[in-house]
Amino acid sequence: MLFLKSSTGRKGLEHLHAGYGDPGFEGQWTLEIINHWPYSQTVFVGQRLLQLVLCDTYPVVRDYSETGHYQAQTGPTVPWEWKK
Repeated sequence: MLFLKSSTGRKGLEHLHAGYGDPGFEGQWTLEIINHWPYSQTVFVGQRLLQLVLCDTYPVVRDYSETGHYQAQTGPTVPWEWKK
């Protein structure tokens, strides 16, 4: 799961991603951030914005590598619904 660090939230930034990574997913997560402050902000490469929380899971019947639409994505990706 991805969560914003509290210091990031105090600056008026909010993470819009669902926040969950499915078992079996491989690729880059898309990070969606909105700025709620009335002033522009700069996000720098390497800036620590998030915290990753890992959880134990039970064995799954079919993991994301079999069922996922975004497996092995790199960079921003077009929603799979648009590819139909």
